[in-house]
Amino acid sequence: MAVRTPRVIAIVAVFAFSWLNSAHSALATPTDCNDMTTEVGKLQAELAKKDSDPSRANSSINSFNNEAKLCLDDNDSDKVPDALEKELEGAAKSKKEVFANWQKTSATWLKQATEVFKWSCVEIKKVEDALCGVESEPNETPNYSAAKGLAATMERKALAKIDPLIKQFSDLAKVHKELIEDTSLKSKVEAIYVPMKESNRKLRGAQRKQVLAGARHPFTKYAIEYGKQKHRTMGTCKLRDEALPIDSTRPDCFQPRNCLVIEFKPRGDREGAGQVAGYVSKLQSWYTKKVQSRKSGKAPWGSRDIMKDIASKCANSSGQVTLRGQVKFYDRCTSRYKCIK
Repeated sequence: MAVRTPRVIAIVAVFAFSWLNSAHSALATPTDCNDMTTEVGKLQAELAKKDSDPSRANSSINSFNNEAKLCLDDNDSDKVPDALEKELEGAAKSKKEVFANWQKTSATWLKQATEVFKWSCVEIKKVEDALCGVESEPNETPNYSAAKGLAATMERKALAKIDPLIKQFSDLAKVHKELIEDTSLKSKVEAIYVPMKESNRKLRGAQRKQVLAGARHPFTKYAIEYGKQKHRTMGTCKLRDEALPIDSTRPDCFQPRNCLVIEFKPRGDREGAGQVAGYVSKLQSWYTKKVQSRKSGKAPWGSRDIMKDIASKCANSSGQVTLRGQVKFYDRCTSRYKCIK
């Protein structure tokens, strides 16, 4: 039996192990053909892990078994490392291609999953037309059956999009499981997968209940969007929808010259009074400390012009600040929702 030269065998081991970043440092350098076959077998296992296509990996293994037999012929001694290098490079390229395709498909999936719960301004306008086009006599309950029918149709269309997305997510999750086995890709894969997993959870919740609850429902979404437009146009405000310096809550309107905090609500709302009372309490305490210490605060709430108004119009001689709260109501349908794309 011909003996495989240590130099050629070392080339196989060093190249393959360094390329794969594997923990094979303890492997001995093969010195004959039997050892060569053993080492190639171990590298085949690494190749199978890296290659995302099982049939391709099996084909490579069969090919390497044949190549290893050529060890018996000294004239063909270089064929094994050449074939191994080619296949290992192909496996790496294949894994990167799988990740690139998965990344692109995942981005499209996430966009579609998010848009299931969104309504275009055209759809919101249709809801308003259905709700506000209802005629009713005094002391009679309006007939909203047409508007409810429209909302139900919109809801069914949205729910119909969910099932295919959930099925596609299952396929993408399988590829995710394979990709994270590659340590060089794991962090990138997880960064993409985490928000997808959360979106899939929401899709499953809506699918299970067969209803679009809360802000996802067409009527609620219309009310929110209409309210936003009213908030931008109602009242004269020095500050409008600005986060408080105390926390992240946002009063709709503040008039420092009038010592007034205002909330805009649709007629019939019962929460506005409690909200505005909370804002008044927080701001009175905050402004009292600023006035008594004669210091300005963080803009915009603590800007010099506002502090001047607060000190001269809202504070007593001891620096105690008193503010008022008010809820201003608006009627839906009096001024129509505008579809601004």
